[in-house]
Amino acid sequence: MITCDEFGYPVITDTGIRCGNHHPGEDARHESVTAVRDCYRRAAEEEAAAEADAAAELAAERALEDRGYWDARAQEDWEAAHGVIPFDVAFREALAHA
Repeated sequence: MITCDEFGYPVITDTGIRCGNHHPGEDARHESVTAVRDCYRRAAEEEAAAEADAAAELAAERALEDRGYWDARAQEDWEAAHGVIPFDVAFREALAHA
């Protein structure tokens, strides 16, 4: 049984197997080789979860951007079908007559 801290990582001990999965210069040791492997596994799991969260957030942002694009296109099509003069054209004409 591997003893873990509150974050799920194996507890660092004063003696034991040196673990290279910590900050440089920190002489971190765990109670066994299994604990060292578990430390690396836990870090890899956290990194994968963070990457998955970032990918999901990016996908959601892109979906909103795509939806906004298509909503704007639908609005432009509706305006064109109903004879609404586009703002840039109306603004240009107003400036020309001012």
